[in-house]
Amino acid sequence: MNLRHLLIPLAGAWIGIIVLLGIMDLRSSAAGDEILARPDERVAKVFAMMGPRTARQLARYEAQEIFFQQRAFWLRIEVMIGVFLFLGLLFGTGASAGPILISLAMLLLALAQWFGILSHLVGAGRALAFDVNDARLGKDYVFLNGIFLGTEALKALLGGAAILSIGSRRSRRKQFREEVYPVYNSDHGHVDR
Repeated sequence: MNLRHLLIPLAGAWIGIIVLLGIMDLRSSAAGDEILARPDERVAKVFAMMGPRTARQLARYEAQEIFFQQRAFWLRIEVMIGVFLFLGLLFGTGASAGPILISLAMLLLALAQWFGILSHLVGAGRALAFDVNDARLGKDYVFLNGIFLGTEALKALLGGAAILSIGSRRSRRKQFREEVYPVYNSDHGHVDR
């Protein structure tokens, strides 16, 4: 089996993780309210002792922490897939520069998200969980989250381009000719003299 046939599902898995992160982001805003709506009996007693405002802040903080831990985990998986895809294209196939550069761009974007954007987003989210009425914190969080989601969308577009370029007919036709028609090779050792 050709390594290209293994790299296409790997790129598809990468896009799947990007979609998963987008879905998680859409659900993250309601997670604190879901914790308050259906708490365990013991947690409900603790929430009652705290009071509604403090309980809501704690629930939002806990929801944000869980969300950021999930996001960091999936970004690590994304980086690992990106490394495998990039190295597989670079050393395992005779891919042209296009798919290799696309996978490198996706990998660099994932690394930028993990090491650059996520830490600032976590800080803004933690501060916002305890001070919901601070307009500046809200704007910072929305701005950083927009950058994060924009980067996810860009990675998804690059991933689609990577799949199309890895599995393009042009590169498969060339490889097919090299495997099936060895007569076209410059070495004419197949001719009896």
